[in-house]
Amino acid sequence: MSRYKPLDDPDSRARKFTYELFRQICETIAHSDKGLRHICKQHDIAPSSFYYWLSSDTDLAKEYQQAREQQADYLAEQLLEIANDDSKDMITCSVTGKQTPNPVAARRSWIQIQTRMWIAARLNPRKYGYKVTPEALQIPEAIIIDWSGEKLDIPPMHS
Repeated sequence: MSRYKPLDDPDSRARKFTYELFRQICETIAHSDKGLRHICKQHDIAPSSFYYWLSSDTDLAKEYQQAREQQADYLAEQLLEIANDDSKDMITCSVTGKQTPNPVAARRSWIQIQTRMWIAARLNPRKYGYKVTPEALQIPEAIIIDWSGEKLDIPPMHS
């Protein structure tokens, strides 16, 4: 049985499609670190309705894909903010008054960074994926070296 209620269920949050609502959901996705279920709940729509809209129109699916790629960029920007936030790195001991490193905050930051990296890699694997490809490295077809006026044409190295 599906974990989402069917569209014909009167209790479901099935709503009639409007392009405006779809754009609002995509805009929220692009600028949020929340999942689709949470965002659909914000917009009072069942995720099954949203998935139905995607499956019925390839243009909507492309627009949704673009929103997810923008979300990957948003998450990547958050990585820098989390990594640069040192406001909770040190805690003051209530007994001695000395400042000591805060391992809980460090671990929490690490979890937040790793989670966002994992999600960004899945939302936009070409840009944020872990697999290094020649396309990602943009290796030139040939390297031309100019040594004292003499040009050497070195072919690309392919394995």
